[in-house]
Amino acid sequence: MRRIDWGQLGTVIAVVAGIGTLLFTGIATYYSALVSRDQLQQSRENNEYDAREQALRVSFWIDRSPSPMHVYLLNRSPDPVPLVTFRFRVWYQDENGSYDVMVQPMSLPPCTEVVLAQEDLLIQGPSGFWELQGLRWEVRGLHFGDRDGRHWLRTEDSLNPLEGDLVPASKTGQQVRIAESLQKKVANCGDKA
Repeated sequence: MRRIDWGQLGTVIAVVAGIGTLLFTGIATYYSALVSRDQLQQSRENNEYDAREQALRVSFWIDRSPSPMHVYLLNRSPDPVPLVTFRFRVWYQDENGSYDVMVQPMSLPPCTEVVLAQEDLLIQGPSGFWELQGLRWEVRGLHFGDRDGRHWLRTEDSLNPLEGDLVPASKTGQQVRIAESLQKKVANCGDKA
């Protein structure tokens, strides 16, 4: 009968235990890296949401059903929205056919809805102001700044950050005067967008 060499058996057990420890440590490190990656991704998403928080609460929509058309500008944030430029294209009868037009500058007070009716917008032309009543026009977007100094472009279906100036001087188009606008307070101000 052979005798067990306890010294060699102890060495074998220590080697097996070391391999098991290394394997367990590798698996734990892998899952720890996955958790860290998920936490980093969540942190990035939170930072992006925080950067867009006020911009997500600024919107507009168009009511085309009555004649004339109405545009509703909405600020659901508890902070004012400065440097708002509402841009649209208008078609009318002259040698050029259509122009980019903007309502600028204006600001949206906190928790406010502003209603712009087509009959209350006047285009500044070479010989004075013209009414938009009866003209075809389409909304291009809403350019605005937020409380942190970022610039945004809101269209009917997207919200995108802007780089540089809100309205480059070379692209200002025709100026518009607002004869009258309706402002009212909104419910649910400051709620999550």
